Amino acid sequence: MIVDSEPLHWAAMNQVLALHGLPQVTKEYYYEDMLGLDDRGLFAAAFARAHRPPNPAISPVMIAQKSERFLAMASREKIVLPGVPEFVESVSGQYCLAICSGALRREIETILQAADLLRYFSIIVGADDVQRGKPDPQGYLLAMRRLQDKHRLDPPLLPAQCLVIEDSMPGIEAGKDAGMTCLAVTTSVQGELLLQADAIVATLREANPARLHDLFDADAPQ
Repeated sequence: MIVDSEPLHWAAMNQVLALHGLPQVTKEYYYEDMLGLDDRGLFAAAFARAHRPPNPAISPVMIAQKSERFLAMASREKIVLPGVPEFVESVSGQYCLAICSGALRREIETILQAADLLRYFSIIVGADDVQRGKPDPQGYLLAMRRLQDKHRLDPPLLPAQCLVIEDSMPGIEAGKDAGMTCLAVTTSVQGELLLQADAIVATLREANPARLHDLFDADAPQ
């Protein structure tokens, strides 16, 4: 959880839906039924909601159009969440950090670079790196394998030694199905909707390194 990007994803998606004659999605519907989906999932859900079959030919075009609009808005907005820079800096010297997101890789890298946080993350897994987005655990398992390969951890990194930080139900489901510990941040939805997580915080200001040690094995590879 680095930025509060969901309002921008919602707005960019609606702009693209309008271009293609599809009904707009309310913010309430987006947060209740679409939060955590990658762009493929978003547009598939939008077609289903409109009772129209998905168009495999147009979907990549829509994803590219949404990305262009999202990046344009992100370049104008300050969307880094409170406490994130301090949290990332405080844990970067103790743990290997990775990003696993439903956003496209170039979107992730652009936002991290603008926030001066890109240097802290040795691995980035975006929507364009996986075949199945959240709630499928594929992305988190891929991020773990890439961390292992990058840092040549010995003994090998195990899912139970990984901490996932999420703000959506599909993200938490993906992390738990990957066998990982989950910390939920109530950025996008209320805490009672994230009870599958192992712990819940309002912001990452509450997630200091000592608290992380209480959530998973302190002897995990670092």
